[in-house]
Amino acid sequence: MATLDGQFVFGAAVKIGHTPRANAHQIAEFFGVNGVLSSFGGGRGRVFEVEGLFVGETAGDCVDAEAVMRTFADGAPHVLVDNFGRVWPYVIFRGEIQNTPGGPKPGSGGYWYWGYKLILEGLA
Repeated sequence: MATLDGQFVFGAAVKIGHTPRANAHQIAEFFGVNGVLSSFGGGRGRVFEVEGLFVGETAGDCVDAEAVMRTFADGAPHVLVDNFGRVWPYVIFRGEIQNTPGGPKPGSGGYWYWGYKLILEGLA
């Protein structure tokens, strides 16, 4: 199961995808040199797209779960462990979260569910 700093803050049915950002390159051309020269400047992090469901016995539990998630929008780097057990250090949450409109919905088994999508930014 996915965690952030070892905490299960993502709820249920969690999907995490990531897209690496383009590497930095410096392209230069010089008089008297055929073609161009390229210097590799390293990676520039990645973006994680997270989808899931906040779950609780009441609608308020789902709202509280979202509030806990928002506490990670503190500017500090966190450690993300994705669904495959891969560890991603230096991940920040900027508070970019989009909940399913209309608030939490009752589901089967007496539980409430509230879908969301959020973005995490990998610095490394």
